Amino acid sequence: MKIRKRNVASVILCLIFMLIFVGTLLFSQNYNVRTLGEGPGYKGASRQVGGRLLLFGVNEYTHIPKSLNYAVNDANDFGSVLEEHWDEDQGLFSGEVYSDPTSNQIREAVELALDEMREGSLSTLILFFSGRGYQTENGDIYLALKNTKPTAEEIEGTGFNLTRLVNELEEVYQESESTYYDSLKIAMFVDAGRNPVSGGGGDKDDPMPKYGLWPSGKGLSVVYSTSGNTPSWEIHDFQNGLFTEYLIKGIESCGADSDGDGLITFTEIGEYTKREVLKYSTSSSRIRTQNPEIRNEGWREGEFVIAECHARVEVD
Repeated sequence: MKIRKRNVASVILCLIFMLIFVGTLLFSQNYNVRTLGEGPGYKGASRQVGGRLLLFGVNEYTHIPKSLNYAVNDANDFGSVLEEHWDEDQGLFSGEVYSDPTSNQIREAVELALDEMREGSLSTLILFFSGRGYQTENGDIYLALKNTKPTAEEIEGTGFNLTRLVNELEEVYQESESTYYDSLKIAMFVDAGRNPVSGGGGDKDDPMPKYGLWPSGKGLSVVYSTSGNTPSWEIHDFQNGLFTEYLIKGIESCGADSDGDGLITFTEIGEYTKREVLKYSTSSSRIRTQNPEIRNEGWREGEFVIAECHARVEVD
């Protein structure tokens, strides 16, 4: 009987360990990642060169009290628009949309893209983030991810340092100028520090800054989705953030194609979004003014296309 009891106990222990192992495998999978695109790029003379899209939307925060409603929608909707309107002259592309990612997920995805740019296998990188953000006393901007702890002691290890990323992108760009090619295009759209606005209204006095970065052409240009330490908003009627809503509308309607050539550049979409966001926010009684700010980095040159216009249509 003792032997049988021991055998039964051993079997039970083995089953428990198997369940734990299988559960760990299941939960380690990226079920919050949606794939975009056709492939890693087109084949050049000696290497593969193409585009990569990385989009991150964060609604839920473990250590931040107020959740958002539509940041994940922003990432998915803008990803779909970019996929549909991708300029085929830039070659094939691949991409991922991350819903409620952790700091490790965004670091791994971005580091992989940086490595691909360093080795010359990417000519275009488009990054998009929608969620909350923080600025430290030294001026560094951090994106808040699902596991971010917004304290001075823990933000470095649990947030994503956007300021450092911009510096790394400049280094990669400078390397590309002197090595493999001279037309590296980097585009970053960052919509951080959002205020949720319900159908009945929102807190107009909550000063949460939002930042938007749009590298363009050869190098990097910057568009802040609002000016200074003023809020930006997500709108219940849109099921998106105000900033992302007009990014999408500008492409889908071709309203951003100001010269009518069938292509939308970063300058065109930036000016369109600034104009429409400002117009909407100043006419609304529920929110304070949101005024995007466009800047250019000193090492930015020229222009490049973000989308093709399939047809000029009216978008409500």
